[in-house]
Amino acid sequence: DLILFVYRDDVYRVREEKEKEKKAKLEGKEYRSNFFEKPTEEAEVIIGKNRNGPTGVANMVFHKQYTKFIDAPKMKYHQVNEKEFNPANTKLEMPVI
Repeated sequence: DLILFVYRDDVYRVREEKEKEKKAKLEGKEYRSNFFEKPTEEAEVIIGKNRNGPTGVANMVFHKQYTKFIDAPKMKYHQVNEKEFNPANTKLEMPVI
């Protein structure tokens, strides 16, 4: 047996966005949100029961264009200042494949 729950925060925020849009229409204004135009959304897959494996939470990214979930990146990327960058001092660690 395997039980999965998918929690996407954006799904629960849709109602709030629609309420804002409705309120703006009543006031005679146009409400345009970029909420629905995002190409990807973060999702959380909660494995509540698994007979043959571990339970827990998996962070995923949902790509709307492909209707596909993929693993969320585990590394945080940061911007490098090119003036301060010195290739001699870089340490590059690669995972063993």
